[in-house]
Amino acid sequence: MAAPKSNSCTQISTNSVEIPTNVESQRALHEAVGHLYDELAIAAENGSEAKDQPSKDVFDALEALYVGTAEESIEAVEIRYKQRE
Repeated sequence: MAAPKSNSCTQISTNSVEIPTNVESQRALHEAVGHLYDELAIAAENGSEAKDQPSKDVFDALEALYVGTAEESIEAVEIRYKQRE
C-alpha cells in the first residue's frame, strides 16, 4: 500500500511579471484575454462546478482589460501568480 501524499512540505511561492505596454504586447494581451474570457464563459455554460467558476467581477475586469488593450490605453500590466514548488 502506498503512503498518502502529504502537502505539508509543499511550498508556494508568489511571483509576478510586469508586461511592457507597447502596441505589440497590448495586441497580444487583447487576444489572450479574449480567449480566456471565452473559455471561462464556455465552461460556465457547460456547467462546470460552481466553486471553479469566476465571479461576475472577474468577467467584468477581464472585459475592461479586453477593451483597454483594444484601445491601447493600458498604462501598466502586472501578472501575479502563486506556484507550488
